[in-house]
Amino acid sequence: MGIRMIMCLLGIGLLTSSCSRPTGVIEEKGELALGLDQVLGLSQVDVKTAYHLAAKQGQIATARLALLAGTEGGVRGELRVADRTYLADLPQRGAWRDLIRLLFGAHKKADATGTDKAEIAKLCASNDLLRRTAGQSLLAIADQRAYTALFSALAPETAPSKIRHLTSVLLSTKGRLATVHLIKLSQRYPELLEELLGAVAEREEDVAVAYLTAVAAGHDEISARQTARAALELRQQ
Repeated sequence: MGIRMIMCLLGIGLLTSSCSRPTGVIEEKGELALGLDQVLGLSQVDVKTAYHLAAKQGQIATARLALLAGTEGGVRGELRVADRTYLADLPQRGAWRDLIRLLFGAHKKADATGTDKAEIAKLCASNDLLRRTAGQSLLAIADQRAYTALFSALAPETAPSKIRHLTSVLLSTKGRLATVHLIKLSQRYPELLEELLGAVAEREEDVAVAYLTAVAAGHDEISARQTARAALELRQQ
């Protein structure tokens, strides 16, 4: 049993873990796999048709799409194509078709961008959701400029939902830079510290262990120390 599942059972919040997802998600296997949250009240046939059409237009043979109920009536989407993950959400549940098109459009844009780090940073700095989603999917090959662009858009009063979305993006990104910036998020938004510690606990890099150790030993909040200690103990099992 992994850290994510054990922490779910312990009641320690993980922002993007499966324990926070609604129950009743219809899973359809295959080359174009689909996960559909029943809370959305959508027709599986309609969603499947739109998904297959978008994949055909994008000439994508293998992918996985998940549509989940978002906060305040919105819809969240996660598209995985090869080793890339595209995450986005829209405020109206009825906009699920637009969300599917956006995710596939982000994939097309990411493919066109390639490994150009300067261009990836420009995508991350964009106010256009499609372009920004494309840039976020390329963070694993980006440099500090891309992360700086994402963090520069975060104000002190940024809504928790946006912090959680960025956490999801960072968790889906491999590499030390993503872990470092998860840590920075937890330091920047102390009101979400315990949740963000759960995200840091998902990472394998030494810097994550060092941070959890420091929080466990010396944080002012007892609950934060306890959360960090629980994560460290689970790593040793």
